[in-house]
Amino acid sequence: MYEEARTLAGGTDELLFEAYFDEQLDMLQQLRPLVVGHFDLIRLKSDDVERSFKSWDGVWRKVLRNLDFVASYGGMLEINGAALRKGMSEPYPKAEICKVCVFRLLRLTVLFT
Repeated sequence: MYEEARTLAGGTDELLFEAYFDEQLDMLQQLRPLVVGHFDLIRLKSDDVERSFKSWDGVWRKVLRNLDFVASYGGMLEINGAALRKGMSEPYPKAEICKVCVFRLLRLTVLFT
C-alpha cells in the first residue's frame, strides 16, 4: 500500500510525506486530539527511514505547521518506542521533531510501548 500511495502522491517519498502532513493537519483540525501519537509514522516504510525531514524544505515546513497547530490548542505529542522494535534508530517522533517541541514549548507526553 505504501508503494501505491507514493505513486498516487507523485512518485517520491518527498511528495508522499507532504501529502501525509497535509492530511494529518486536516485530521488535527477536525478532531483536535489531546494526544497525537506516531506523529511521523510515514517514515516507517520509506526508502530511507533515517532521513532528516529537514532535508526537504516543503516537508519540514509542514511538520512545523502541524506542530504549531497542536501547540495552539494545547495538544501533546506521544513519544513512542515502537519504531525501535522495528529496527529504526529513533522513536516516533524523531529527535529533530522533539527538539522543535522543546524550543516551542509544546508539551510532551512520554509513553514507551
